[in-house]
Order: sequence, then structure tokens, then C-alpha cells
Amino acid sequence: MANWKWIVLSLALGAGISAAQEPAQEELKARASKVKEEEKAHVDRVRDAEATRRKALEDVGVEDVTILGGAADPGRTMDVALLADGFTKDQQAAWNAIAERMAANFATRPFDAHAARVRVHRVDLVSKASGFTTEEVAVDTALKGGLRAFPGGKLLTCDTQKALDIVAAAVPDADYILVVLNTNEQFVASANTGTFVLLSTSKAHQGSLVMHEFGHHFINLVDEYVDEKQSGTRPPPGTLDRAWNATLQQNVFKAKWHHWNIPEAVFRGEKRGKKFEWEDNVRCYEGAATFPDNVYRAEELCHMQRGKGREFCRVCTEASELGLYRFFPPIQSVSPVLTLQKMSLNEFADFEAVPVTAARVAWYLDGRRVDAKKAKVVEPKPKEPGPVRHQLRLKGSEFGEGTHQVTVTVATDTPRVHLDEGMLSAAYTWTVEVSAKGVAVKGPSAIPAEAGKPIEFTLAPADGAAPGAWTLPRPPEGATFDAKTGAFAWTPAESQAGAWRLDFEMEDRGRFWTHAIPVTVSVAGRTSSAIPKVLFIADAAGREGEPIGFRLMAWDADADHLAWSAGALPEGARLDSNSGRFTWTPLLGQSGLRPIEFQVTDGKNTTRKTVACSVAAAPIFRGMFRLPPEKLPGCTTAGEWMQFGLHVADSKVLEASMERFNDAPAMVRLTEGIRLLRDSSPRVSGAALAAVKRALADASAGTDDAARTWPLDHFFDEVPRRAWQFADRPEMLDGIAGLCAAVKTIPQLPVARLKDADALLADLQSIRDYNKERDARTPKSPITDKKLK
Repeated sequence: MANWKWIVLSLALGAGISAAQEPAQEELKARASKVKEEEKAHVDRVRDAEATRRKALEDVGVEDVTILGGAADPGRTMDVALLADGFTKDQQAAWNAIAERMAANFATRPFDAHAARVRVHRVDLVSKASGFTTEEVAVDTALKGGLRAFPGGKLLTCDTQKALDIVAAAVPDADYILVVLNTNEQFVASANTGTFVLLSTSKAHQGSLVMHEFGHHFINLVDEYVDEKQSGTRPPPGTLDRAWNATLQQNVFKAKWHHWNIPEAVFRGEKRGKKFEWEDNVRCYEGAATFPDNVYRAEELCHMQRGKGREFCRVCTEASELGLYRFFPPIQSVSPVLTLQKMSLNEFADFEAVPVTAARVAWYLDGRRVDAKKAKVVEPKPKEPGPVRHQLRLKGSEFGEGTHQVTVTVATDTPRVHLDEGMLSAAYTWTVEVSAKGVAVKGPSAIPAEAGKPIEFTLAPADGAAPGAWTLPRPPEGATFDAKTGAFAWTPAESQAGAWRLDFEMEDRGRFWTHAIPVTVSVAGRTSSAIPKVLFIADAAGREGEPIGFRLMAWDADADHLAWSAGALPEGARLDSNSGRFTWTPLLGQSGLRPIEFQVTDGKNTTRKTVACSVAAAPIFRGMFRLPPEKLPGCTTAGEWMQFGLHVADSKVLEASMERFNDAPAMVRLTEGIRLLRDSSPRVSGAALAAVKRALADASAGTDDAARTWPLDHFFDEVPRRAWQFADRPEMLDGIAGLCAAVKTIPQLPVARLKDADALLADLQSIRDYNKERDARTPKSPITDKKLK
């Protein structure tokens, strides 16, 4: 491998080498041999890792795994695994075609708006025999799939534990599993079993039926077709209480989906204080949950009617959209991730938020809205798909000395959702400590040095900068650094010729400052002309909260020492410039595909190499595999723990985050408190109401005009546009009315805010009047399937 090294060496070691040069050439030969061994060892490790992965798949009967839909980016995604049972090796082409058609369904409504965030994995599982097991014939298939008789009829079954084991090895991030059994029986019932959706081959060809069965497991949608055998019966009490798309209420004005008949402009607070006419978007169609009588659905046709609709109805679409936001909150990523930032008056701070889809984005400094002209929106380049990035750059002097808060809010308004339960809004807040003096140092910017001659300098705070405890964790061999005095000394040897970087560091509460001084060591009478060659480096993969590490390796035919650098490392990542060792433990919010460009130099020539780091989301965000709340990975402070904990699917984590809510910065309590007023959990929404109440009370007690104003500005900017979401929650209507009443008692309240409070109280009264009116309304005669026909 790499024969060019030995050609160069043989030329250098040829005739005419003086006795004085022989030791250096022997060292050159030894170093070349060592580098070759290191490269071979690295290649072997990568090969062995791939062989181990392949062996794990082979052990469970899987030939390969292919991503069919969604981006390869492993960030916040919903992952669906497609498995086949009863397909032999010769039938894999048929299975591939079926899987392609199934995957295409996940690019249709309601998944179309998030197609890049839904990854579909085709798992090629080979069976010994073709077909599936029936009561008459046993077929040897990978998952023992078959048809079993149950009291209610015949359903598809398989070895679910084996399927779980296969998915754990093949698609460890899978949230849902769809298993296709190889049969063309037209009358085999599709079955939703536990964490699986089982389909016969004939039904896997029908997109509407795939979505129908997936809807059961994805968001607990119930069937909307009827079984005439159940005529004249009713479901047991409480059975449909949590069902999105079925109800015992025949009065559409009182049904759980009544909000879809309120004009959208009224519902979103865009049209206030006026009477409105009911729309006829949804009704109560008799026949749902397999009961022909006394159970009602919202629309005539829907996927949940087993093939009678080409898409989900409004109610099921809304439920599905909310289901998707369990996997990816409205903010896809933020930068920086660490909530505590430090800077000086003369420094700039850069903040970035990437929404998961098109959204309203606003920035706040100490609660006051930042002029939109200061913010920057970076669109992806043509033909290069990517997210829209919202950025804000502020100078320390715009903050002023002291502790400040920068907040970004993201709100997604989609006509597919009316009751968002707070899931379509998000905020992130940074605490920024600004000091008069920065951490700049004075010392040499670059050092040309000669082997055998001493290098001496003192690292000291720059004029007007704050003193700091600088360290040199990885000095070159023979170098010394006194952290107290800042004195550095080093006499490089001939064997240390080449490029070095002195990476001085200072750490304070999780943040690192670095000051790098490049040093080029030359040897009298020797020239360096060879270009560094980067050796084999595999792309890296990991998960939030788990360490990623690798060593960058390069070789210079002149045997010069090489120094590594990187244009922009991910937050929290470290690079040892002299050894090439890269280490990083990704934080929550840093998932995704992150290409990192590294540069290696001998002091004269430079070579670049890009390594892709693929970071999967932490299990806490996933639907199938979850972590307990005390084990949130990748959080260095309670700030990250709480802000991410407020957006996870696990209710225990959310409630644990709420317990820390009162310790959060004021802007977090207000922005997240207002959002969580809409949460479906009474415990969470109650805690949110208390937090908002406290935030407004703190504002009213303040003496600073700005501190008194911004909480009210934010409250009256957000709550009126969401007020109609509380129509079915009288306790929250009363709670918000109580907040308005309290605001009106604030001394010297500006007239504009008094008008805002009165307007919101009028909105709340309009909602109460609406509730009284619909309680008094009588329904139209129920619409039945027979009447529709």
C-alpha cells in the first residue's frame, strides 16, 4: 500500500549519503514504516467494523438495508422499517418493487410536508421457502408468518420478538415496523399487532390500505368502516374517549372536531370581535369504529375507511401532523447549543436557528423584539437542497455589561392543524454574560524557528483584556509552559522539524477559549518540498450524548512533523493539532450529517480532507426506544436539560422538565409557558399557567420600564392568536381571564396594554358565548352510509 513512499525513500537513501545524514535517513525510514503500520491498522479497524456489522445482519438473516425515502441525514427523523416474510432469494426483486411502492406512500399527505424527515428503510430478509403458513400448510419463513384464527376472524401473525431482534440489528433507530407477508389472498385481514403493522402482499400494493393500517399504530386512529354484524350495538363506555376520529356525539356542534367549522381567520385570531357564520367542513356521519349505528366520523371519505378515501380526512390529517411533531420539534437545530455564552463588549456573538419547515421566526434581546432587519435568512443554494437558516449577529456593546438573554421563537402555522397542543411552536433562550474586557492575549502570531535554537515568549492578557488561567494541555516534547507567569520555552530538535501548533486553552463553566500559535521548525541546510498526503480516514458515525473519536493521519515524504487544523469544528468538538486526534461528544440538538474540513500542513504546503460525521438523534426523542428522564444525554447544564426536555415525546421527561420550570430564565418561563398552556396534559398546562402568572407578576413588580413592558408585549402578541384553542377548556379560559384582570391592576399601566387586556377579555367572552350557542343547537339528522349511497 502507498508504494510512492518507498520510491521517495529509496532515492533519498541512495548513493552519496554522507555519514552525518545517515541517522536522519534511518529515522525517516523508521517513521515511514510506523506510518504505514498505523494506516494498515486503521484500514483493518474500519474493515473489521464493517465485517462485524455485516455478520450481525447475517446472523438474523438480513442481506442488506437500503434507505428508500427521506434524507440520509440521521437527525430528527421518523424511521420506518419495511420487512418481508416469505420471500426467497430469487424473489427479492419482487420484494424491492413492493417496498418502493410502500415507501412512496410516505411522500403523500400528511407526510408530504415532512418527506425529508421520514426515512423508510427496506430490510432484505430472505426466507427459505416462499409463501406463508396457514392452518393446512406450514411454510418455513424467516418470521414464521401465517394466518391464524381468532374469535373475531382470521388475522396475519408473525414472530414479533424475532422481528424486533432483526430491526434492532438492521435499523436500530426504527420507530415503526411494517411487515409484508408473501400472499396474494384478497380476503386476508390486515392486522395491527403491538408495535407492528402486518400486511398481505395484495394489500401492500394498495397505498390507501397501507396508510389505513399505519394510521392505527402511528396515531391510534380507529377504523371508520362498519361491520353489519354489530348493527344495533354500541361500544363500551369510554372506548372512544381518546379516539381522534370517532365519537358517540351525533351533534356536530358538540363533537370533538367542531373547531373545523370555525372560520380559520377567526380561529387564528386574525378576525376578532365580529360574529361569524359556521362553515360546513365536517359533520357527524353515522358509522365508525366498525359500529353501523350510534358512532360517528367527521367526513364521508378517509383512508381509515379501508380504501374508500384517497387521503386522510381533516381530523385524521390533523392527528397525523401532530404525530409527526413528536419526532421533530419545530426547531430542527440551534447554534450555539450551550445555553451559557460569554463575551466582551467588543466581541460579536452569532446565533442560529433552523426550523424544521417554513415558520414565523422572531428574535428577542432581553425580551424586546429585535428589528427584523438585523436578522439574516440564509436560503439553500439552487439544486442543493437544505434547510433555511435564520441567523442573528450581535455585538457585545449592543447588550451592555451584565447578564442578558437572547431568545428565538419559531411558530409553524399550517392549515392542516387547528388544535396544535403547543406542538407547533418552540423557543430557545441563551444566557449571555458580557464583560468589559475580553480574553484576548498578546504574544507572537506565528513563529519561524530553527532546530537547536530556543523559542521563548510570554503569553499575557492583551491591553484592556481580562486576565485568564491559560494552559497548554499538549505541549511538544521538551517544551514547558508556566501557567502562572505565561512563560513558554522550547528548543526543538532536528527530529521535530515541520509544522506545529501551540494550542493554549482556557475553560470557564463549560466554555473553552483557544489561542493557537503556529510554529514552523526548519533544519539548516534542508529543504521541504513534499506535499502532505492524507492517509485513509473513514467517515464517522455516532449518537447524541455518546463520544465520537478518530485520528487523522497524514504523511510527508520529507518526514516533517505535520499540524492539523479545521475551519469550523462542531460545538464541543476538540482537535489535537499535533497528533490529529479528534474527539467530540455531540450534545442534544447536534444530530445530523456534519461534514468537517480538516487541513494538514508541514509549514509550507497544505492538504485538505473532509470527513463526514453522522450523528443520530438521542433515543429520548424517538418513539420506540426511550430513555428514562434521569438519563438525558449530551446536556452540560440544567438549561439544555430543561429546554430540550420540554419537547420530548415522553410525558415523564416533560413533567420532570416542568418541575425545573421556575428556575428557568424569565424569557424561557414566558415563551414556553405560553406555548404549554395548550398542552393536552392538565398537569403540564396548569404548571404553565402558574409560570406565566409568575412572569407577569414579576414584571409588574419591577422598577425598570423595559423589564415591565416586554412580558406584557409577548403575552398580548401570542395569547390572542391562540385563544380559540381553549374553547373546550373552560378552566383555561378562566385562568387567562384571571391573568388579564391582574394585568389591569398594574400601576401606571400604559393605555395600549389596558386596551389589549380588554380586547382579550372580549375574545374570551366571545368564546364563552359561542359555547353557549352550540350547546343550544340541535343537530341535523345523522348522515348514514345508506343515505350517502
